[in-house]
Amino acid sequence: MIIEPTGGYERRLLKELFAGKIPVSIVNPYYVRNFAKAKQDLAKTDKIDAKVLSEYGEKMEPKMHEMKEEYRFEIEDLTHRRDNLVEVLKDEKLRLEKSPSEEILNSIRKHLDFLKDEIKIIEKKILEMISTHASKESEVL
Repeated sequence: MIIEPTGGYERRLLKELFAGKIPVSIVNPYYVRNFAKAKQDLAKTDKIDAKVLSEYGEKMEPKMHEMKEEYRFEIEDLTHRRDNLVEVLKDEKLRLEKSPSEEILNSIRKHLDFLKDEIKIIEKKILEMISTHASKESEVL
């Protein structure tokens, strides 16, 4: 099977494919679009995209995506969430510097405290998962 990434929406499909031990290749949509242009297939509909994607897979034989266990998806999700929170934290720190009133400053400080706590919780969970699964994998090895 061949799919294009869709901003995270493909993750559920990947999990199901991996659980069913179905090989899948995740290809860069840019390359597929250029492949379509090279064929002078310029129209773009879901049906045409599916056909072009299938032809791309047959002709280009992209490598299969490494199958992942469920915990790896969870670690990726947690890491992504942590990154998002760090960005919000950075933005709030900038707002703190520009805040015109004490009431808003207090609100921002509360939010900063909350964000810092959430980041610590997520980091702890990531480390626990890595530790748990790394020790299981090292036993297998």
